[in-house]
Amino acid sequence: MPNPLECYQKLGLQDSLSKIHRYPLACKELSFILKNAYAKFPKNLQALVFQDTLTAFRFLPGMQTCNAVSSAHLLLHSAEAALPKQKRNLAVTEFKHAMVAHKRRSKTRQEEKDKGSAQLPQDVLVHVFSFLDVQSLVSVGQVCRRKWLLEPALTGGKPLKEHTEVVEYILGESSTSSSSDSDGDLDVESSYWFSFY
Repeated sequence: MPNPLECYQKLGLQDSLSKIHRYPLACKELSFILKNAYAKFPKNLQALVFQDTLTAFRFLPGMQTCNAVSSAHLLLHSAEAALPKQKRNLAVTEFKHAMVAHKRRSKTRQEEKDKGSAQLPQDVLVHVFSFLDVQSLVSVGQVCRRKWLLEPALTGGKPLKEHTEVVEYILGESSTSSSSDSDGDLDVESSYWFSFY
C-alpha cells in the first residue's frame, strides 16, 4: 500500500501554489483533498495539508486572475468544512488578510493602469496565447521582447514585459507537452503578430 505522505508530495502542490497560472488548479486540488480525505489522513499529513492551505492564502495577494480568487474562496469553504476549530480560525484569518492585501494590490494596479496605457488582463492573454502553436508563440515572444527593448519611452516597458512573461510561460508549458518543431530562426518581420505592434 502506498504511503499517503509520498503520494501527496508527488502531487507537487507546494510548487504549483507559487506559480501564477497553476495556482487556481492547485487550490482546487487542495480543496478537494480537504473536503474528501483530510479526516482520513495521518496527523503528519494533516499538518502538511494545513500548512499548504495557509501557504495558498499567503500567495493569493500576488495572483492577478479572477480564477485565482475564486479558487481561493473554494479552498476557504473546504477549510471551514474540514478543519478543526482552531485551525479553521487560523485559515479564515489568513484568508482575510490575504484578501485585504489582494484588494490593495488590485487597486494599485488599477491606478497604474489608469495612468498608463490600457492592457489586457493576464487571464485573457493566457487564454488567447494558449491557442497558438509553438512557432507562433516564439514569434510573439520575439516581437514583445524587441518592442519592449526598442521602445521603452513609448510603452513604458511594462505592458509588453507582462505579455512577454505570459508568452514565456505558455512556451514553457508547450515545450514540455509537445516535441520541438523549430525550423531554425524565425523571421519576426514577416510574422503576422509584428503588425499589431
